[in-house]
Amino acid sequence: MDALSLRRLDPEHARPAFDCGDSDLNEFFRTDSIASGKELVAVTYTLEQNAETIGFISVSNDSLKEEYLTKSRWKKILKGIPRAKRYRSMPAVKIGRLAISENSAGVGIGTALLDFVKVWFTEGNKTGCRFIIVDAYNKERTISFYQKNGFDFLITDDGTDETRLMYFDLLTFRE
Repeated sequence: MDALSLRRLDPEHARPAFDCGDSDLNEFFRTDSIASGKELVAVTYTLEQNAETIGFISVSNDSLKEEYLTKSRWKKILKGIPRAKRYRSMPAVKIGRLAISENSAGVGIGTALLDFVKVWFTEGNKTGCRFIIVDAYNKERTISFYQKNGFDFLITDDGTDETRLMYFDLLTFRE
């Protein structure tokens, strides 16, 4: 695999050609990522290889909130966190969108983008972030991808929804 480079796209940057085969994700990349950047609600990064955009990820700040989870689920998530550091809201980074071009799918590019986020938030602990969360498309391939990358379901009653809320504990990556 040739060298990969990651580039932050500011709102004024033109969006390069990109097609992942999903019209919603393509539309987000072309237009919504610009609006999200202008409103300071998300930042989008492209992964490039040989001057071609082969993937993108959009991230924003979020949190896991006790009030939205069952008591048993909350306890499971906080297991291992010292009681003095358990809060009703735990800091997280949210993956708003992640997509890989059709030509580059299936060779580990998505995992490389997830690993970038994991390293970015554990090396030097830039924002005090403990978790990664994602509303993953409720499709077998997408769910399997996130599970293979260490994500677990945040709630269990969303199995028939269009998306499934999943999380990753960054401390497990650092260890």
